[in-house]
Amino acid sequence: MKNPRFITVFSLLVLLVVITISPLGARDINSRVGTSAFPFLKINIGARAVSMGGAFTGLADDETSLYYNPAGIASLEGRRLVADYHNYFVDLQSGFVGYIHQLNEKNFFAGYINYLNYGTFIETDELGNVTPEGEFGGGDLV
Repeated sequence: MKNPRFITVFSLLVLLVVITISPLGARDINSRVGTSAFPFLKINIGARAVSMGGAFTGLADDETSLYYNPAGIASLEGRRLVADYHNYFVDLQSGFVGYIHQLNEKNFFAGYINYLNYGTFIETDELGNVTPEGEFGGGDLV
């Protein structure tokens, strides 16, 4: 009959190896998360939330809760307006405007607009020559 202590120690060792190695392959499953569609939604708004590194979902108790956790507007009273603007390097500009209106004790009307402008680019062909069309721009809007 085999030693039960040996089996327990061996089982724990195998479990430890499996737990250690399995995340190495799992990270490749979603290695491109957030790199293609709407990456501008990762730009935080509001000085308080930015100072917390964007970890604001559970604390959202001001006007910026429209962005982080819309359920947070239930703790607000009256009418609220929030506006945020970032002027980044290389002509990148983003903005956020939101409005909250308390209809009665339990109902609110709220909405926001979030945008990112990528600036102007010089259009070239495959060889790097400037095309006759000249310039183009891009942006995102939510």
